[in-house]
Amino acid sequence: MTPQPQPPVPFDQLTFNDAASVLAPGSLDGKALVDVRTPEEYADGHIKGSINVPLPRFQDPAQVDQVVEELKQYKEGVVVTCFQSIKRGPTAASHLVARLKELGLDTSSVCVLKGGVEGVQNDPALAAHVEGKAGPAH
Repeated sequence: MTPQPQPPVPFDQLTFNDAASVLAPGSLDGKALVDVRTPEEYADGHIKGSINVPLPRFQDPAQVDQVVEELKQYKEGVVVTCFQSIKRGPTAASHLVARLKELGLDTSSVCVLKGGVEGVQNDPALAAHVEGKAGPAH
């Protein structure tokens, strides 16, 4: 019998890091910046250097292991974001943390980008990190 996936980790158990520290020079070395919005939203505007892994891949037990494999190359951790990092980003992170726990892997290096892409693009000191013009979900 295949074990049932564990429910996602509650949001209050996730780590939220501010954009200034996440995007500081060298701070993303060895880390994945994962944008969980749709491919269309990502194409409209995203943080430079981010990769697009849509939220449904984290929620689908058949795909989350593949996501874990894809992210293993980032030895220093995973930073998850979406437009505002209010719902989709934390949801993806909670599913990822739950699966990593099930697999007996380290979860301490998974965090959510506080304020998301919108927060970065609206901060004059950080706006240059965004390619295109991100907007709310279509």
